[in-house]
Amino acid sequence: MSILNSQEHHLIAIYGDNEQKSITTLVQGMLPSKDTRILNPLDEDSLLQAAGHSSLIIIGLENAQDTNVFQAARLKEHRHVVCDIIGVLSDQNANCQRIMAKNFDYCLPLAMCDSPDFKNILKNRVIQGSKRVSSFILEEEYRRFSDALSCAPTSIMVFDEDKRIVFVSEHYFRAYPKSAARLIRGLSVYEAFDMMSKEEDISEKDPLYQRLRDFWYNLTGSIEFTLDTGVSYRLKAATLPNGRGAIVTAQNITEYVEQNKELKSAIEQLNKAKKHIT
Repeated sequence: MSILNSQEHHLIAIYGDNEQKSITTLVQGMLPSKDTRILNPLDEDSLLQAAGHSSLIIIGLENAQDTNVFQAARLKEHRHVVCDIIGVLSDQNANCQRIMAKNFDYCLPLAMCDSPDFKNILKNRVIQGSKRVSSFILEEEYRRFSDALSCAPTSIMVFDEDKRIVFVSEHYFRAYPKSAARLIRGLSVYEAFDMMSKEEDISEKDPLYQRLRDFWYNLTGSIEFTLDTGVSYRLKAATLPNGRGAIVTAQNITEYVEQNKELKSAIEQLNKAKKHIT
């Protein structure tokens, strides 16, 4: 089994290494090449680019006055840098606490890095960093997915097998601004329906209330309706594979309904004209 417990490469960015590449050589000897890939950015821009995908960042420092001591704070200003940053000092008498006060997560002299303890530090920090990078990537994918759905003409709400919200597209937040803060993951379909019906001012005495409640409570079939505001919707519910929940899509069909009314009115007028002719 891999010591890093993964089949993918873990990126380690090493910046500010000395001419002998002491830090790079040390890390290469401690971590298997089949699991890790070391990046050696040569300038600040390439460091930032490498840092966004790295499971660990190591910055070489001559002493506490080294200009690279400010790189940690610079990197952590960017939300896509999620891994730990280790400072490695050539001057073994330098104050490591002063370095860590500059936003480094760890700091130690280069002379102390050639040890089993440092090897374990590397392994643990890379593993934790990889988990953070994976979580960040999933978060970014989720955001892109949400943004894409927000631009779609159809709104979506996803429920788990217990009929609790898993995902809500941006449409619902715009349609129900008063309830938006509570339309979150874990909210039951019953609570969601109660909130939305109140915001739409649909009372329990309204015949539409019973139809909508049956739809939301069962999360099956489809329903079309027109609110007092004149806006018409079509809701459809479908069960997810393996009973993992349900998805509800909602589409504004006001234009379609209005066109249908105009068409019916035109047909009626045409029929009346025919009767006068005959």
